[in-house]
Amino acid sequence: MKNVLFGEVTTESGPSFLEAHFDGILGLGWTTGGNINGVKSFFTEVMDQNLLSDKSYSIYLPRSSTEEGNLILGGVDLEFAADPFRYYTLPQDDW
Repeated sequence: MKNVLFGEVTTESGPSFLEAHFDGILGLGWTTGGNINGVKSFFTEVMDQNLLSDKSYSIYLPRSSTEEGNLILGGVDLEFAADPFRYYTLPQDDW
């Protein structure tokens, strides 16, 4: 990615942030206008820079803490997909 504005969160409150163990937050939402307060989301930047041919992503959430999860940008890993795989229309396109 080129010329991307990155925001860093250094302080966050609430039990989810205090009790969870993670390395960071990556917003995957998008907006019709492509940005919020003039800053494009990560996924909007990926699409605007034509870095993926498939404008989708999928997330595999493991059933236990002994398994690893996956984030697949640009499609779906059918190994982790339900059978049959389903697509759903979003109720709005500005979230």
